[in-house]
Amino acid sequence: MKKYIVFLLAAFVVSGSCHKYDGLKSDAIGNLYFYGRLFIRDSVLDNGIPKPLLAETPIQLTYSSDTSQVLFSTKTTADGYFTFLNLTPDTHYTILAETTVGADSFKSLYSVSQDILADVSKSNLTPLLQLDNKKQNGVLYTVRDLSTKGLITGCNVCFFSSPLIYQKDSCEYASFSLATNTNGKVLKTNLSPGRYYVLFKKAAGTLLLNTKDTLAVPNVGIVRKDIFLQ
Repeated sequence: MKKYIVFLLAAFVVSGSCHKYDGLKSDAIGNLYFYGRLFIRDSVLDNGIPKPLLAETPIQLTYSSDTSQVLFSTKTTADGYFTFLNLTPDTHYTILAETTVGADSFKSLYSVSQDILADVSKSNLTPLLQLDNKKQNGVLYTVRDLSTKGLITGCNVCFFSSPLIYQKDSCEYASFSLATNTNGKVLKTNLSPGRYYVLFKKAAGTLLLNTKDTLAVPNVGIVRKDIFLQ
């Protein structure tokens, strides 16, 4: 009889230990699900038009009350679709995802954090990744013609750290230079916080359109500015 009691106690201890280390997934015992497709709004390349993120992108599900604790982590399909199963009814969840756009020193972080109530199963979710304002800094310029308000492609955008060099109307001694894309936009992230002096130049036949801007870059956040050349 004593051996039988000892065996039961040992079995109980082992069972309790396994459940203790089961993590948050032990809570995922519901019968609801989330199904959807991850989208991205690229503020630079696609002029802010949402489109499916066609890549295997990491995506996570947490409780909305504590987004630091991941309940499920997976990757979207090559077409951007995802599924989360075994969700508990009347529970608030948060979908988290992020990705980078661009390469090398011109990488920009895009992210999404979407809170969803699991009142019913949902099969048409469309979380939208947007330019992240909390984990990076930088500037997004949109350059237009002052008279026509049209977007200007191929405008030289030259960043200076000193106002003395900046006054010479030349990009020769710029810290770095960029050019606007077909949407008239230029983006630079992860800059050293501080003041920059920016020169905009675009040759239009025999004319030279130009203007200047003084830019204050914060520690965190993307500064968005419209620039008009004349």
